[in-house]
Amino acid sequence: MTKYLAILCMILWSCTKQFVPQPSKSDIRDVNSECQDLVMLVNENWFKHRRHPCHKEFSQAFTLANHSQKCLLNLHKADIIMIFGEPDIKTPMKYEYIFRKNCGRKKSLDYASLIIQFTSNSVTKVESELHSFIE
Repeated sequence: MTKYLAILCMILWSCTKQFVPQPSKSDIRDVNSECQDLVMLVNENWFKHRRHPCHKEFSQAFTLANHSQKCLLNLHKADIIMIFGEPDIKTPMKYEYIFRKNCGRKKSLDYASLIIQFTSNSVTKVESELHSFIE
């Protein structure tokens, strides 16, 4: 009986904990001064959904590109993966990180995104977008 109760508790706990921390793989001492604040922000706020390609929304997600321009421009794709982890949407020329309040629920159509574009292997453009569905 105790085994079944423990298994039931584990299942319930795993269902409620849908976001897992995704801290930066970059050590704050190894990045330039422009990137140190960004690495700290990622370490504190970057939570990826277990099953869906999106991250947990946080207040600075929409302004992330503006505050990170100096850090991110001219970095390489590998550097971006080290700082942010695997993107939610990945193409050869663009990485996109999605921040959604109710990630995984179809009702949540409002979200912010961080879009990082590349030419060859280097970052050439960084922008944040706010997508809002209005009925």
